[in-house]
Amino acid sequence: MKKIIPVLAKIFSFQLIFLTSISLAQSVSQKFLTAQEEYIQGKYLNAYELFSEITNDYGVNDELYSSAKFYAAESLLKLGRKETA
Repeated sequence: MKKIIPVLAKIFSFQLIFLTSISLAQSVSQKFLTAQEEYIQGKYLNAYELFSEITNDYGVNDELYSSAKFYAAESLLKLGRKETA
């Protein structure tokens, strides 16, 4: 019994980490979709803020990160902030 408890604790820890990472990925994806909707609707300031949050919080250099950086800069351009973009 004493050997089973540490194994179960490790399994539980792994499951908790796994579920947390899935939840984070879903929230980042949802935020990205919301930011895209804002961009399409011409709400460039809101879109810029959401895309910036993604790039600041997400921290992984992948396609989502690159797309968020691109759309954040595009939003600034649409706002007339060429020097900031």
